[in-house]
Amino acid sequence: MFRIPDFLLEKWGALNANNVVELENVERLGAIRYGFEYSYILLIYTIALFYGAVVPLVLPAGLLFLVLKFLFDKVRLMDGGRWRMSFIRSIAR
Repeated sequence: MFRIPDFLLEKWGALNANNVVELENVERLGAIRYGFEYSYILLIYTIALFYGAVVPLVLPAGLLFLVLKFLFDKVRLMDGGRWRMSFIRSIAR
């Protein structure tokens, strides 16, 4: 959802692609960094929870962000069949 550096790198690679194969490699969806994404969600949750005690309007904004993050990540996982790999790994543990 908030992948500005990845977006900029993708556009830079697309501008510098010399042929169709390089362009397809650039446009392919990158790996999901689970550690970064999980810590980012926990950070937003913690900030919304603590500031929500002082300013109650923060809680709906935090909830909206987490719901949108969930929906975006769900689409990213479902794209390309990666959800099968994630599902199998979660069952195997």
